[in-house]
Amino acid sequence: MMKHTISIIVPMYNVENYIERCINSLVSQTVLPDEILIVDDGSTDRSIEIANVYATKYSFVKIVRQKNMGLGGARNTGIYNATGEYLLFVDGDDFIDSTAIAKLSLQLQNVRSDIIIFDLMLVTEAGKKISDRKGVEVSGFEVGTLENNKFLLVERPSACNKLIRRALFNNNLMFPNRVWFEDLYTIGKLLVCAEQISYLSQPLYYYIQHPSSIMHS
Repeated sequence: MMKHTISIIVPMYNVENYIERCINSLVSQTVLPDEILIVDDGSTDRSIEIANVYATKYSFVKIVRQKNMGLGGARNTGIYNATGEYLLFVDGDDFIDSTAIAKLSLQLQNVRSDIIIFDLMLVTEAGKKISDRKGVEVSGFEVGTLENNKFLLVERPSACNKLIRRALFNNNLMFPNRVWFEDLYTIGKLLVCAEQISYLSQPLYYYIQHPSSIMHS
């Protein structure tokens, strides 16, 4: 059975208190990703120093540095440099379940998917569970097209709870630079372009809740 390649893209900007936990969760997967691209978005703290330790130790961890372009711009740089057939976006202050790549890879083998949606777990800065967040609220959905499941357009628009076929991105469909809630601009368009979307009802992404974040203010 064909193995699908997966690249993890990690936008990183001044997250020295979190990036070690993030990268540890990626390099300790039960099934390793094909590459991890850490995009340093002009960090001024020790983030790049910490990331360099992993790039030296692991051949599949690569670092791209750029001037500050915001989260969307950092993700775009990752997309341009990625080689995997599928992309997983992990913000530098979050982390993922140790079985995430294994479960997503199995889903790709079992179900042809351009996009796989999965659940999130909200956690404190210390990593303590707050609550689960479903990637798809409508019960019964497992796989289908957007045409027959239009409710997907109003489901959670986060890029971080989706594995996305890299070919869906192009010069006219990327994340906007320096815009708040850049996911809202992009995810709906990706869903429109996807021929088949599937859902994996498991919390694979741990989303840290910062009291002072944009989402909470």
